Amino acid sequence: DWKRRVILAPVVLCATRLAFSAPEIANEFARTRFARFVTRKRQIVPIPPNVLPVGAEKASDISRALSAQRQGGRLLLGQFGSIYPKKQSAIVLQVAAELVRQGHDVGVVFAGSFIKGLDNVEENFFASVRDLGLADRVTVTGYVAGDDELAAIFREVDVFCYLFPEGLTSRRGSVLAAALSGHAVVVNAPVEANALDHHGLFQRLIETHAIRLVPTEADIPTVAAAVLAAAQEPPEPLDAEAEIAKLWHSICAGIDA
Repeated sequence: DWKRRVILAPVVLCATRLAFSAPEIANEFARTRFARFVTRKRQIVPIPPNVLPVGAEKASDISRALSAQRQGGRLLLGQFGSIYPKKQSAIVLQVAAELVRQGHDVGVVFAGSFIKGLDNVEENFFASVRDLGLADRVTVTGYVAGDDELAAIFREVDVFCYLFPEGLTSRRGSVLAAALSGHAVVVNAPVEANALDHHGLFQRLIETHAIRLVPTEADIPTVAAAVLAAAQEPPEPLDAEAEIAKLWHSICAGIDA
């Protein structure tokens, strides 16, 4: 967004140190001509989760409908966050269609809403739903205001699934929130092997199999197989509060250094 860059340029020029949210962003900035004129003091600071696990849940019509589907034996795939092209949400529909083709009863819930202002995003999404024969298997919640209502929806998801053009990066707060819900997240691996080295919480979630990586360029059958495996093998227990506290400690230590 050029307008955002114009607004930020004076601030960056005056900065004595720059903090980036991910190595990909730092590297991208370093390749620009503008980088020659600003401070060389730069660091990577991990992004903390923007949605925290909550103990209380508040049932809604949506969560009750999802619960009824699961009680009927349906496996629910999930995604959390806004729906827009770069998130490749429609590919998750292809994963669901592949599982249905294999004989599994699968539904998909998108806990989020469409980003307005992007041409035909919603229309194209539902066209894909119809083309794949998933019209009675897809739920889009729209914006969910309360964390307790969101927690009730998350509880009904069996496996979260994401496939990004660039693979997983530490900027994907939606993946972090989904993994902290206690359910497995199947996602394609980062392009760069060291992309998550600075983010202890992401690393811990991978260690406990809350986040299950498939190859960056994984095909649909490979992802579908990973989803089935994740549904049968829950993640190892994780002290989310302690791990989040560790992350904040590392953030503060890095900023104070």
